[in-house]
Amino acid sequence: MSKPRKFPCLYNIVKKDDIETLTDYFDENPDYNIFASLRTSHNLYYHSIELGSIQCFIFLTNRLSLNDLSEWSNSVVSYYREHPDIFDYYYNT
Repeated sequence: MSKPRKFPCLYNIVKKDDIETLTDYFDENPDYNIFASLRTSHNLYYHSIELGSIQCFIFLTNRLSLNDLSEWSNSVVSYYREHPDIFDYYYNT
């Protein structure tokens, strides 16, 4: 049995917009909740927006189910108000 891979802090993965490591992380942890609070008090999805990590933001947005989107839509709109540039990039590409 192989030893589980040790990943860098999720915040640092998103900060570097390291989509390859983030993808690997989710391959090994498919049930991870992107809305769970990190030690920084915000969640992974928020940090992808706040840090302008476009590749991570797109990856995480594509992971949202309709239930997630419905449940978190108010938060996503709030994130948009705080950081409109990343949404503009996402919608214009």
